[in-house]
Amino acid sequence: TNAAAKAVLNYATDAAALLGIKPNADWKVVAQNIPILKLDNGVTREHATYNGEGIKQGDVNLLAYPLKEVSDPKQIKKDLEYYETRVPT
Repeated sequence: TNAAAKAVLNYATDAAALLGIKPNADWKVVAQNIPILKLDNGVTREHATYNGEGIKQGDVNLLAYPLKEVSDPKQIKKDLEYYETRVPT
């Protein structure tokens, strides 16, 4: 949810600029201050209270694609490998 909110705020800012409308300055400020949390091992945290338990789906992996919030290949791999063991097959 946090990454989606950041993306929407950034896209709204870009759209306003394309339309020649002055974007609300708060949009960028808010987007820049929405946290994407990490576990102690550096894996992107599923949600604020997540502590490694099994989950129904690896939503964190959507941060790489389509949201492009996580773009470092090493981080993407780390997240994929971690959540692969947390989602039932």
